[in-house]
Amino acid sequence: MNKLAGAACALVMVLTATSCSDGKIPLTYSFDEPEGTHYLWKVDSATTINSSTDQSSTRLEMEIEVHERILEESGHDDPVLAITLTPEHLRQDGQELALPEPVTVRYLLNPEGHIVELVDTDVSASAASALELGGLLARSRIPLPESPVGIGGTWDAPLVLEGQTGSFDMEGQGRLLGFSLQDRRRLAEIEIDRSGEVTGFEQLAGVLVQLRGRSTSTTTSRLDIDRGVLLSSYSEFSTSFDMSRLESGQLAGTLDVSLTSELELQPE
Repeated sequence: MNKLAGAACALVMVLTATSCSDGKIPLTYSFDEPEGTHYLWKVDSATTINSSTDQSSTRLEMEIEVHERILEESGHDDPVLAITLTPEHLRQDGQELALPEPVTVRYLLNPEGHIVELVDTDVSASAASALELGGLLARSRIPLPESPVGIGGTWDAPLVLEGQTGSFDMEGQGRLLGFSLQDRRRLAEIEIDRSGEVTGFEQLAGVLVQLRGRSTSTTTSRLDIDRGVLLSSYSEFSTSFDMSRLESGQLAGTLDVSLTSELELQPE
């Protein structure tokens, strides 16, 4: 056996040493970090509008500090995940824009880390934007399987989320791609594929229009197995909308969005 093959076998033995006897391993979020977790989140989106009043393309780039923490609140059986979003850079078509104030969104989680529903948001002028960003971040967060899983194992990973600015009704599947080691961390490599219906609202030439479309996404993430903390996540989204005037229901045009999302855990 050559050195490379021997190292691979050793890695598999280390990763499965604490797993079940059938080679499966539990993947869970611990939610034990006392100060929560901090991430740097980069979003790069391109939007194309095609209507009788607007034919345009816009590129928006954002860098956002994300602070996730679990709150202990009465009245909720499930844990409450509070996500504070602090914009650091905001560029539209290469031009720097004024930064909005930090905002917080809160979601109920089930024990597997699935986002169950929106609780509320800070009351501010940026509430709608916070909901949009929170919904995007929810799509980037990987739900974990309810039971131990082996390499190649799959589980359901839907996303059903309602908000003031729109909704997601997406089916999905998670898959354990394999394991890796980084800085003595045991990592699970996970992929989530989703597709489904998305609705929303947009201002078009001063008129509020409703968006109805279909979205597809692929997310590849790395989970620290021992700490139960998401280390990184990279997502690609593609959505095509029909735009209809809210009052008449008349088709007003189309809107296409392609977007990448990169989430990286920051040092303590």
